[in-house]
Amino acid sequence: MVGAGTIAADDPADHALEGLPAEGTPIRIVLDAQLRTAPTAQGVAPRLYAETILVAGRGGAGACQGRMNLKGVRVIDAETRDGRIDLDRLMDQLARWESPAS
Repeated sequence: MVGAGTIAADDPADHALEGLPAEGTPIRIVLDAQLRTAPTAQGVAPRLYAETILVAGRGGAGACQGRMNLKGVRVIDAETRDGRIDLDRLMDQLARWESPAS
């Protein structure tokens, strides 16, 4: 799990995962309540992860779904609190969610 601020500042690519089969790698979750993550960011590169999920603030998924789908990134809505993704609610949401890959 990584925040949009880290993606914007460092644009991290997890080179430790290169060469591993996708089914053996974790799901990357990017928290981005204000939809700041660029589709070109290495931090959302699905080639390194079984799946990449961008978590947008409530109602934001529709705004960036098209540009992120081109990268193979799933975008979901989540509740916010004080302008940030509400992690307690997100954890509950993810616990109930079943990935299409499973």
